[in-house]
Amino acid sequence: MMPTVADERRGVVIVTGSGGTGCGRAIAARFAADGSAVVVSDINEAGGHETVRLIERSGGRAAFFRTDVRQESQVRELVSFAEATFGTVTVLVNNASAPNGAVDGLENWMECLETDLLGAIYATRWAIEAMRRGDGGAIVNIASISALWHGRKTPGGLPG
Repeated sequence: MMPTVADERRGVVIVTGSGGTGCGRAIAARFAADGSAVVVSDINEAGGHETVRLIERSGGRAAFFRTDVRQESQVRELVSFAEATFGTVTVLVNNASAPNGAVDGLENWMECLETDLLGAIYATRWAIEAMRRGDGGAIVNIASISALWHGRKTPGGLPG
């Protein structure tokens, strides 16, 4: 189905990391409930498809595109998919985040840096290109303050 002018005004939203059961899924569902077309993006394919089903059952429009945000080429393909499927990208939500792994040392840090930092940089770069083709847009970066809780008594954040 081709998007209508009214659909375009509501916007096309990409939410990275929206194939899980947490914030990304809730953000995607909220945008869809408000009338936006949503591209659900995650490395979790089953979860991504479930997010799309939840949105569609509620009357929203969504599509899933598997993306590992650590790979710039996949992020570029994600943005192209969003444009081809729904039209001009108007919102990007950088929500993808690597879980705190069980491995101590640099291996754990690298996965987090590649996902949380480089993934957001890649997505922002390609979304800006898409938004320039339209009338602009908005980019939302989700982050955690858990690494800032100095002297805490419970585990969490990086490093372990």
